[in-house]
Amino acid sequence: MPLAGEERSTPLSLVEPQFGVQQIRRAVRFLPASRTRVAFSAVSIVGASVLVSFLIYNYLNKTADFSTYNPGKATRGGRADDQAILTCDDTDCRELARYLSESVQDTDPCENFYEYVCANWSSNYTLDGEAAFSEDVSSERALENDLLNILSTESDDASLVPLFDLFRACLDESRLNGDTQTVLDSILKSADLSGFPFKTGNGHLSASAGRLLRITGVSPLVKVTIDPSDNAIKLDCPDTLFPDFTYVPNAHRSWYSDAVRLAARTPMPELFDFEQDLVASMYFPGIGESYVLVSAHDLTRNPEWDWQEFLANVFYGIQDIKHTTKVKLQPNQLGTKLVELLTNWRPAVVLNYLVFRLFLSYAPFMTSKRFRKLSEVTISSRPGWENKWGVNRSHACARMVARSEPGLVAFLLLSRHKQDQNEPMLRSVVEHGRREFVDFLGEISWITASFMEKLESRFRKLKIAFFMPPEWKKFPFRVSQCHSFKCAVADKPVIDIFQKMVAQRERRRLGSLNKPFPDYPFDIFETRVKLIGDTLIIPLALIRYGYRREAFWQYHLPRVLLES
Repeated sequence: MPLAGEERSTPLSLVEPQFGVQQIRRAVRFLPASRTRVAFSAVSIVGASVLVSFLIYNYLNKTADFSTYNPGKATRGGRADDQAILTCDDTDCRELARYLSESVQDTDPCENFYEYVCANWSSNYTLDGEAAFSEDVSSERALENDLLNILSTESDDASLVPLFDLFRACLDESRLNGDTQTVLDSILKSADLSGFPFKTGNGHLSASAGRLLRITGVSPLVKVTIDPSDNAIKLDCPDTLFPDFTYVPNAHRSWYSDAVRLAARTPMPELFDFEQDLVASMYFPGIGESYVLVSAHDLTRNPEWDWQEFLANVFYGIQDIKHTTKVKLQPNQLGTKLVELLTNWRPAVVLNYLVFRLFLSYAPFMTSKRFRKLSEVTISSRPGWENKWGVNRSHACARMVARSEPGLVAFLLLSRHKQDQNEPMLRSVVEHGRREFVDFLGEISWITASFMEKLESRFRKLKIAFFMPPEWKKFPFRVSQCHSFKCAVADKPVIDIFQKMVAQRERRRLGSLNKPFPDYPFDIFETRVKLIGDTLIIPLALIRYGYRREAFWQYHLPRVLLES
């Protein structure tokens, strides 16, 4: 019996059948509100799960209809011919397959995820809105468009014929591999490297490597720059063609072998092995090693490689390399490991490797579709072109021509624009080059304001002329090019304006301060830029081969245009 005031409580399982529904309804009414919400939420979740499962099942059934049909393979649920599976034989499907295939990136997603995801898309599409670019980049784009327009027209100047022929040959995608070889042979002839592929060495490996760098800008064995802070030639490990050469064994061996066969018309698997040994020697031993400053005479040498001979050929016509010339390098990688590597390989293999890397630098000539990505990589990786702007073939060919003949390209742009007094972009580039030297002098503690004013005044009054390096006399087309520049005779006696002015100022300073040594290295001013009367004589070698900066647009062109 229940106590007074206590309701009767009967277990639900003992309720008589006829009263079961009413008891359940009554029990639900007395449940707390939170329990009611939980119950309805559970029902909703179950319903949503069922709906999602149904949609996924539906989607999988639909996408299965677009699978590629393989008549020799049984499908799930019966024979292959029991189901009507669509084949990828129409134009749209093939185009989509090609697009997906070409969109696959070679970039390591762990190395550069943005490049891996967005590289192909960003090269074909332009984002809306305005981007922020430096003045140098804007000038570069404007000059490149001007150069492209000029090269797309005809010229009656005989000295410019090789330049226009080079551009047209690059644009002609119908050319066969034989024409590619012809173009490569002409470049090798100008570098005194005829006879590729080589069976034996020429006895002057270091001289050949230096000459190749001076004439073409290609240096796969060592990177050469100028370090103004130490007034020294700086030697660095060369740039690898792809970053994963440094940590993935046998990376890209397939296309590398195909590229070698295309360049040399014969398989040379040893070139890939040499490059892997080069990377292993230069990037792994002594990684993080500090730079040291030594004289050229103290660099390691052997019968196969002479650093001083290499540098003398690199800077021929620009700077004399003496025993006391300062060189900055990492002694383990470059001073020892590179020399050991070159000793262990036959000179012919090293020469063939140099020529092959030259071939890759002219990748736009490679018309085969399998080299499309290689062509874009070599173009976009050139210093000064980091923004990868204008990757279509015409812009790529214009850049290749500018890299091959920077002196002629600079003259071509100058001759088209020198009559236009309202060309702010060109005037800005000229002033940029002029200020670079003036700012450099301004960093020296003993240069006075009056000296700088006189120097700038002298700059404004000077005319510009050029003289031809003696080695150019070997090639008739080089001599004809020199006519456009009104070249002076190479052996004509001239006076070095900068050396004379700075030496005079230095003598006065030392006489007044009675110091045994200047506070800044003196030989930095041996520029080889000469003065005859009121005309500044610039060697064409200086225009073609600049090593303080590797970018044509910021280095070569301003020095040709140093005039008001």
